[in-house]
Amino acid sequence: MSQTHHAQAFEQPVRPDSTPSVADVRSMTSETRRPVGISMLAVAAVAIGVAALLEAASWFGAPDIDAGTLLAAVARIIGLALVIAAIMEFIFAYGVWQLRAWATRLGAATTITALLLTLLSAGRGSSGVHTLSLLLEIGTFWYLLSPRVREAFRSHAGKGA
Repeated sequence: MSQTHHAQAFEQPVRPDSTPSVADVRSMTSETRRPVGISMLAVAAVAIGVAALLEAASWFGAPDIDAGTLLAAVARIIGLALVIAAIMEFIFAYGVWQLRAWATRLGAATTITALLLTLLSAGRGSSGVHTLSLLLEIGTFWYLLSPRVREAFRSHAGKGA
């Protein structure tokens, strides 16, 4: 047998309509791509969520607060609020990653809440966690309000997201 005959044995007929055109491939990649800054925003939201959980742990396990006091009740409330803020940050990160229109509103509200809770927690836990948290929260809020980001979410929402 010749080499040509062996090559033909492995060839499969391809229907012309089954291969996408170059324009189809380009449109698919532009729809699935998200701007790098928005990807970084999702990563920052996860980092804020993790920092909020660390801050919550410093409130729940505070050895300097006597159990059964009013301060202990306040510490539990702040810790619980931080856990809820962390969960909301994780939901926000998912929404940003998927370019969901609701993510901008949720992100603004959650970031403001996390910022206020971080300021309340200023004397607890690691100062590095607080500093990183504050920088990420302020940067996230500023970035969410930028016109390019708002337009990216609006234009993606128009495509059925």
